[in-house]
Amino acid sequence: MGISSTLRLNADDLNSNFIKSINTLFKGQDIEITTKIIDKDFENENIKYKKSLEDALNGKAYELDDNFWHNINKRIDK
Repeated sequence: MGISSTLRLNADDLNSNFIKSINTLFKGQDIEITTKIIDKDFENENIKYKKSLEDALNGKAYELDDNFWHNINKRIDK
């Protein structure tokens, strides 16, 4: 199994120093670089819904809003 890293940064921060760092970390290795746009609203909602699920599993009950039920399919790990 190889090394796996996730680096989160703003595209404006990409510069020659970033490339030099990647080269140093993975010198002589074949690497794969994948990019995606981070949807911060979605990530914040995911944290909220996962916390709600954890609370429910621990017996903590409270009312869920309509958005929870509308978006639940997006939150279920498949």
